[in-house]
Amino acid sequence: MKKTLLKITGLLLGTVGLSAGVPLTGVNWGTLDVSSRSDLVWQQLSPGDGGTSWYLRIHPADAMCMVQSCDMSASYITFDGSRSYQSVNDPDWGFPRMHYLSAVDFCEAFPDTGFAGSESNGIFKTTDRGRTWQRVSTAQIERIFGGKFPRVPISALSVDPEDPNEVWAGIGFPRRLEIRGKRRLPQGLIVSRDGGSNWEHLPSAFPAGEMALRIVMLRQLPGHIFVVTDGGIHVSADNGRSFAPMTAGLPENMTFCDLDGVFDAASGQVILTCTMESVYREENGKLNGYGGVWRCEYPDGQWYEVTGNLRFPAGLFTDLADFKSGLASSPHSLIATKMAFEKFMSRPEVRELYLNTVLDYHRDPAEFHRMWRSIRNSRQISELSAVVREKAEYILPDFHTVRVDPRDPQIIYVSIFNTWVPYGVWKSCDGGKNWVCITRGAQAWQKDSWAAYRPADGPVLNIRQAWTTRHPMNYGTPKLTFGYWDVRKFDLSRSDPDILYFHTHRVTYRSTDGGKNWVDASNAVIDPEHERFRGLGNSNMCVFDLAVNPFDPQKILFWMADCGLKISDDGGRTLLGLPHIMAGSNQWVQAAAFDPDDPERFYAVFNCRDWLVGGLRGQYFIESRNFGKTFLNIHVNRDGSAVMPEKVELFNTNISHLLVDPASPLNNRRFLAAHTLVERYAVVSGSLLAGSQPGVGIIESTDHGRTWHACNTGLGQSQNIVDLVPVPGNFNTLYAAAAKHRLSDAPGGLFTSSDGGRQWHKIDTPLSSVTQVVPLADGRIFIAGGIKEYSNSAVNNGGIFVSEDGGKNWRQLLAAPLIPVRAVNPANPQIIYCAVERGSGEQIRSFGLWRSNDGGRTWERVNSGLAGAYNFTMLKWHPADKSVIFCGTYGSGYYVLRDPDLCQNEGSGI
Repeated sequence: MKKTLLKITGLLLGTVGLSAGVPLTGVNWGTLDVSSRSDLVWQQLSPGDGGTSWYLRIHPADAMCMVQSCDMSASYITFDGSRSYQSVNDPDWGFPRMHYLSAVDFCEAFPDTGFAGSESNGIFKTTDRGRTWQRVSTAQIERIFGGKFPRVPISALSVDPEDPNEVWAGIGFPRRLEIRGKRRLPQGLIVSRDGGSNWEHLPSAFPAGEMALRIVMLRQLPGHIFVVTDGGIHVSADNGRSFAPMTAGLPENMTFCDLDGVFDAASGQVILTCTMESVYREENGKLNGYGGVWRCEYPDGQWYEVTGNLRFPAGLFTDLADFKSGLASSPHSLIATKMAFEKFMSRPEVRELYLNTVLDYHRDPAEFHRMWRSIRNSRQISELSAVVREKAEYILPDFHTVRVDPRDPQIIYVSIFNTWVPYGVWKSCDGGKNWVCITRGAQAWQKDSWAAYRPADGPVLNIRQAWTTRHPMNYGTPKLTFGYWDVRKFDLSRSDPDILYFHTHRVTYRSTDGGKNWVDASNAVIDPEHERFRGLGNSNMCVFDLAVNPFDPQKILFWMADCGLKISDDGGRTLLGLPHIMAGSNQWVQAAAFDPDDPERFYAVFNCRDWLVGGLRGQYFIESRNFGKTFLNIHVNRDGSAVMPEKVELFNTNISHLLVDPASPLNNRRFLAAHTLVERYAVVSGSLLAGSQPGVGIIESTDHGRTWHACNTGLGQSQNIVDLVPVPGNFNTLYAAAAKHRLSDAPGGLFTSSDGGRQWHKIDTPLSSVTQVVPLADGRIFIAGGIKEYSNSAVNNGGIFVSEDGGKNWRQLLAAPLIPVRAVNPANPQIIYCAVERGSGEQIRSFGLWRSNDGGRTWERVNSGLAGAYNFTMLKWHPADKSVIFCGTYGSGYYVLRDPDLCQNEGSGI
C-alpha cells in the first residue's frame, strides 16, 4: 500500500500525517489527497456474485491468471485459478480507475507485461503480471479529438505476442452496442511501439463509423494484424502500415461481434472464425436469417458458414403451449424489432442523423431516439411479428464470443447472446457441423431435429420451457442451474485450452475439462448438500443492508439487489442461499428484520423482477419461521414455477427499512416500513433507478403483513424516508431521516414520533437532507446528510451533527459534500465511522471511509481492503461484538472490520 501525506487546503495549512488524525470540518474536499490507514483493514464478506461481468480474459501464457471486469464498481484478478481474487484498484486512487474494462492482454514472450483498456478511463499498464497497474497517458490522442472525451475510450486492445512494447487498441464504447443507437464514438485504431509512452492514430484503418471489437495477432504470423469491427473484418500484412477488408464470401451489411484466430500446424495456415448478429430479410415468400458462425483459411481468405445445427426450427418456439406473460417468451417480437430497425436505418435522413449525432458527442442524439421510439411504439413491430411467425422456417440466434482451441481448430466454442433461448456457450468438435450446449445441467431434449423435451415425471415442454423452468436460478449457490441468458463474455486459455471461464450475469464459472464439468468460480463450495458456500473475493453485489439475530449473533441476514436474500449461521464466515424464493431470475430483497421474540423467525420485503417465469413479477411480504428453510405460502413446483403469497400493491417503489413492533402479538405483528422514492444508492449517485415512483413515507401493517396503509401523519411532503430507527430499548420513540433528492420535490429533514410511529413531527436541523439518524439510549442524536450536487467544485453542504438536548441545538462534527452513512459505536460513542461521497459530477474521486476516535474532533481515512468500493450503502456495528463493524457497498458486496481499539470479546465469531 502506498504511503502519502495528507495535503489539505482551505481552512487548514501545512501537511499533517495520518497517524494522528486531522480535523476535517471545512476542508476543501476537492484538493484532498490521502492514504489509507494500514492497521485497519477491511475484509470482504459476501458472495462472489451480483451484477454483470462485462469482460473477462485469461492470461495467454498463464492459465491460473484471469482478469474480470464487473459493471458496478470493480475489476478483479486471480493468480491461483479462482481460489481467490483481489481488486486491481488501489483504494487511494482518485479516478480514473480500472473500471468497465473492454480488453486485457499480456505479451506471451514477456508474460509479466500487460495492458488493459477501459471504455471510460483509457489504458493501463502492468509490469508485474497484474499485481499493480499504472495509467498510461494518451494525451496525444485526446488532443486529436479536441476534448470530445477526457480519456480515450478503448473498445479493443492487443499486445504483440513477441514484443511487449507494441500495443494496438481500438477507440469506442463497445457496451453501447448492446443497445442499438447509443452513442459509440468509433474512431479507428491507435498504436504504441514504445510501451505506451507515445501513440499514433490510424483513423482510416477501416471505414468511418466502424468500431474495433477485437484485435488478433499470432506469434506464427509476425507482422499480421486482424481486426474485427462491428461492420467488417480487416487485415494488415505489413505491421499496420495499411489495412484491407477481408470479406470474401460473407453476407453483406452485417453486424459482427467477435473474431478468433489460431495457427493450424497441419496445414500451415491461420484459421479465422467470426461471429455475427442475425439479420432477417423477406425473400421469395420466406423469411431468411443471415449471420451465424463463419470460418476462413488465411491467406486464402474465402469465408464459409459453420453455424451447423444452431439454426433452430421455428416450430420449436410456437408448436407447444408457453407460459403466459414473461418478457421474450418467443423470438418473434425481437426478430421483428431487428427488421424494423434495419428498415429504419436504411432511410437516408435517419442515417445522416445517426452519423451526425449518435457518433458525435458534441451533438444531441435526442431526435434520433425520438424517431426510433415512435417506430417501436407503432403497429409496425406487431405486424412484423406476424410475418415472422408465418414465414420463418428457422430461428438464427445472435452469436457473441468465439474461441478456437489452438491445439485443434476443429474445436470451436461460441456463445449465444439473446433474450430468447437457447442461450449459453456451445461447443463443436467437428469444425462447426454439430454443436452441443456445454452450460446447461440437462440436455435430454437435444434429440434429432430438436425434438421436444418430455421429462419422465412432467408435461411436454417446448424449447423455452425446457431451457428455463426446469432450471430455476439460484444465485450464489453451488448448483449449476442457470436461468439467465446473457453469457456476455467467456474465454479459453491459450496455454491450457481445457480451461474455460464464462459469466452468467451473476456468477462466474470455470471448467478444466473443455466444458464437460463446471465449478462456481465466484464462490467456494463448503457443503454441497446444504448449499453452503463463501465468496472468493470478486463480489459485484449491490448491498442494501444486513441484520444480526438478537438471540444468536451467529445468525445473520444479508439482503441485496439482484441476488435477493442470503443467510449465515456462523457469523458470516459462510453463507447459504434460499432456493425456495429464488424461483425467478432477478430478485431484490430491499428490507428484512428478525422477530424480536422468536429466534427462528424473520420477515422480508421481496421484489420479484422476474421475466422468465410468468406470473411472479411483483412485490411480496414474506415470512420464514425456521430461519429460511421454508417460507409461508411459497411453494416451488416440479416444473420450476412457483406459488407465491398475495402481492402487496403498495410496495410499488423502494422499501428502505422494516421494523417489527415488539408490543404486538407474535402471530399478529404490527410492522412499520419506510416507503420512499429513493433507495440509498440514489442518494449517493444523484440519479433515480428506472421506474422509480413517489414514496408514501411511512407505511404500516397491523395484521401481520397482509394489508398495508400510510402512517405518516405529520410528515407532510417529506416522503423520501431513507432511515427509520427506534431509540435502543424504546420502540415508542422513533426517528425518521428524510433525504432531499435533486429530482424530488420532497424537502427532506428529520422527524420523530413518541407513539410508535403513529404521529410524527419535524425537528429543526442544520441539514436539509438527512440520510441517517443514530439515536443513543442516553438521549444523544447523531445525524448525517447532504445532497448530491453537480457542479465544478465539491460543495460542503452536508456532514455530521450531534445534539445532546433532544434536537434543540446541534454541533457539527464534520463538514463534507455528502455523508450517506455513518455508525456511532454504542459502547464507545467517541469512535465514529462514516462514508464521504463526492459532491460533484466532474470531481470523480472516491473519498471513502473515515474514522474518528475522539468524538469527531479529528478523523483518519480507513480504506485498506476496499479497493473496489466507492458507493457505500450501510455501516453497522455488530450488536453482540461491538468491536466489529459491517460495511455495505453498491457494487462490491459486504465488508467487515474489527476495530483494534475495541477488541474485548469474540462474541461474533468473525
